[in-house]
Amino acid sequence: MLPLCEDFSEEQTILERIRLGDESAFELLLDICMPMIRQETARFRPSAVDADDLLQEASLGLLSAAKAYRTDGGASFLTFARVCVRRRLLNALRSVPEVEIPHESPMELSNGETEEQVFSPDRFVLEKEEELALLSRLKGVLSELEYRVLILHMSSYSYGEIAQILQVPAKSIDNAIQRIRRKLKSVLK
Repeated sequence: MLPLCEDFSEEQTILERIRLGDESAFELLLDICMPMIRQETARFRPSAVDADDLLQEASLGLLSAAKAYRTDGGASFLTFARVCVRRRLLNALRSVPEVEIPHESPMELSNGETEEQVFSPDRFVLEKEEELALLSRLKGVLSELEYRVLILHMSSYSYGEIAQILQVPAKSIDNAIQRIRRKLKSVLK
């Protein structure tokens, strides 16, 4: 996962304000992380649980992440937040009688992996190293616009949201994504 803000000190300022009880800082963080939260809640949307309830649980997971995050933990805040949100959702689903999640065995997620596999610290470190290495290689072949589009796209922003953030037409985002895909294929060969 990528940094929450382009400026690391800005990210730390937001998190520190949240730790001091600044509700407007949490609202800002919630706005920034909403694409990730939507992505995570969509994975766990059984019919017995209201979507608003899942969103509320995910928001509480994000707040916990903001209060508990440490820079020396080896993961970006967004990676840490995703884990906290996912675990909060899993715990909430376990408490719903209509949703059967065995307490003895790890929950199998939509991609066929188990909860333990997904939340393995070793796996996070390896994935982070691989992601950073790939991003470093891509930064050398992508234009500035393409790189910014990639960063936002990987952070779960929609084409429309990316266009709005970068103040370019949505068609430019689509074209950039197509160029990124071609360049990514050449980098991975």
